Amino acid sequence: MIKFLLSTILAITTVNAAPSTQDLEDIFKFWDEGKLELVEQKLLPLAKQDEKGAEVAQAHLGQLYLYDLKDYDKALKWLTSADDKGYGIAQYDLATMYHVGTGVDQDYNKAFEYYLKSAEQGFEDGQAQVAMLYGLGKGTEVNSLFKRYGSRYTRDIL
Repeated sequence: MIKFLLSTILAITTVNAAPSTQDLEDIFKFWDEGKLELVEQKLLPLAKQDEKGAEVAQAHLGQLYLYDLKDYDKALKWLTSADDKGYGIAQYDLATMYHVGTGVDQDYNKAFEYYLKSAEQGFEDGQAQVAMLYGLGKGTEVNSLFKRYGSRYTRDIL
């Protein structure tokens, strides 16, 4: 699942942004091979750049810490940095952390806020989560339209 998500992220990264597509392909190869220390070494300098596109490396670094290395403080740091630059996938991962309570106190309000930010950028998984939380009334008030129509309604109004 993680590898599929990472492949999807690679496919939607912006052109002429740092890191380059080749950088990410190399990093994903090491990631697939389980060479996580090497992935971290390759991502860190890219994530620390001030250039447009550094948020991509920051989000990947956050995912490495969140899903593979289980270093939640570092995950929060890098995902927040990518969120500050408006990167929807990082916003989704932050939402997931707050939704489940992974490395942070569980907080449905913050989860909803981050899911909504990612949904507003067209991230379909974020839209689905917004619909679900509206339907359940977690982090927001129950909305019967979302409960009935789900993420299809979310896409229509965002």
